[in-house]
This record gives sequence, C-alpha cells and structure tokens, in this order.
Amino acid sequence: MFTTPSLDVTQTMAFWADRIFTYDVPIPDVALLFATGLFIYAVRVWTNASSDTALREIEGVYQGELLTANRRAQQARDNLRKAQTEIERERQKRRRAANARRERRSRRIAPQLIDVAHQTPQRTTTRVNA
Repeated sequence: MFTTPSLDVTQTMAFWADRIFTYDVPIPDVALLFATGLFIYAVRVWTNASSDTALREIEGVYQGELLTANRRAQQARDNLRKAQTEIERERQKRRRAANARRERRSRRIAPQLIDVAHQTPQRTTTRVNA
C-alpha cells in the first residue's frame, strides 16, 4: 500500500523547491553565464574537431608512407627474384657449355686412343715346346 508523505515533509519539500527554482538572477548575468557556457562548449568542440582532423591527416600520411614502403619492398623482392632467376639461367648455360666441351673432348680423345691402339705393334709370343 502506498503511503503519502506527511504534511510537514510536503511543506519542507515545497519550500526548498521554491527556493531552488526561484533563484533571483538578473537576466544579463544569466545570459552572460549561458554565453560563457556556449563559448566553452564551442571551444571544446572546435578543439576536438581540429585534433580529430589533425589525427586523420597524420593517419593518412602514415598510411600513404606505409603503402609506399610496401610497394618498394615488393619491388625489391621482385627484382631479387628476377636476379636469382637470371643467375640460375647463367649457371645452367655455363653447365651446358661445360658439358658440351667435355663431350667434344671425349669424342676427340676416344678416336685417338683407338688409333694409338691400332698403331702399336702387337707382340706375339711363341711357345717353345720342350
């Protein structure tokens, strides 16, 4: 069940509410306080907006530099890969050339060995029967 406050409490609350809400301030002072509050609020909003703008500009510059650095790193990796591929091609080319030279030499040497073998006199041994 709801109980209503006593008359004394109601009167006290009404007295304090009347005193609080009927504070006698001249209009120009209230306007000055209101204008000061608005000015402080506007300064805070402008400061926050300018700091946000500065942060966004700094972040944009940072992101741009990061993107540029990533592109340069990727280009360097690509150049390194191309150089490694070119080095490997040169190695294979040299290896093939060396193999071809070795094969030509072996072809030249093999007939010479055969000719030398044909030119050496064959020794024949005779058996003497005793």
